[in-house]
Amino acid sequence: MKKVCNIVLMLTLMFESLVCSSREMARFIVKQKKMSEGVARFCRPIYVDDQYFNIADDDSYDSWEPTKLMRDSARLFAYPKAWGTSFNSESTKSWYCPSRSLCQSVEPAVTWIGHSTCFIQFKKLNIITDPIFGSPSWFYKRANNPGISSNRLPHIDIILLSHNHSDHMDEDSLMALRKHQPFVMVPQGNARWFKENGFNYVQEYTWWERQDIQLKEDSASVTITCVPSVHWSGRSFLDTNATLWSGWVISSDNESIYFAGDTGYSKRQFDEIRTLFPSIKLALLPIGPNEPNHLMGGMHLSAGQAVEAFQDLDAQWLIPIHWGTFKLGADTFMMPVDRLKKAWQDNKLPDDRLHILKCGQRAVYNESV
Repeated sequence: MKKVCNIVLMLTLMFESLVCSSREMARFIVKQKKMSEGVARFCRPIYVDDQYFNIADDDSYDSWEPTKLMRDSARLFAYPKAWGTSFNSESTKSWYCPSRSLCQSVEPAVTWIGHSTCFIQFKKLNIITDPIFGSPSWFYKRANNPGISSNRLPHIDIILLSHNHSDHMDEDSLMALRKHQPFVMVPQGNARWFKENGFNYVQEYTWWERQDIQLKEDSASVTITCVPSVHWSGRSFLDTNATLWSGWVISSDNESIYFAGDTGYSKRQFDEIRTLFPSIKLALLPIGPNEPNHLMGGMHLSAGQAVEAFQDLDAQWLIPIHWGTFKLGADTFMMPVDRLKKAWQDNKLPDDRLHILKCGQRAVYNESV
């Protein structure tokens, strides 16, 4: 029965994507999705036996079994330093700067709400990434309140989801945003939950598929592209890698904002993103957890690798994300930022290109920045 339901849902989504050449929202028109040009040789997700796999720079891929995930999780819990460090409350308070963003912005503006939740304003669109306003579980308590609470956000036009882990796809937070009737963009396989929970405008994408969005008010056009990441997925041990993971690039008028989501390091991945988007203004890159590296390193950028990725992308500014909100590894609160600053200095990069936002802080990017 479950397989029959999955087939029916898949056919429904395919039918919608075929018959809906465009979808009209309150303030913009969603055109038919299409594959980006010039990506024939770019990396694509591997899908074998109902599971997705990361592709290595040499086109190989590793099998991933739930038993490996369970074993690595047990090793993390047994790692002594994971229990010997904690987020000091005084340290976290100094990084809390709650705000209320403006209703709209033509220029690129980013408010870091915490973890991978960013409120992005661009060309009068309001976009939120991986929304989570609480804690993913009783075990992973939030260090700070969200930089903007869900009930203080202006109208949300678009939700971008990178993958379905509970610290990125939080059901309570998403339900709190449903009243906005947003257009939800998700990697392949992730639409079902949204459909079953009353989200009317949901579309799935694979890597390099793009979505053109036409604003009604001033005829501006924005393109959002699904791009690769090195990670994994699963809501439990029973659905490991059943759905795809991704990053997203928001672009218009030769300006691009790259949201990496949750990713490990792949030079090929970042080189290909730079090739397709040679003018990335903002790179929102994860910088943790860093420790223990032998467990976290493959699927998460360390702070030092985030600097490497920033240079691979040839971006103008770096905003670090995915740190200081939940204690997911053995990092102390300031470890990711301290290591990021050191790597930045070691690579002799300009200080004004690194923007470390406090939780709730908003930065606007125009020609004078």
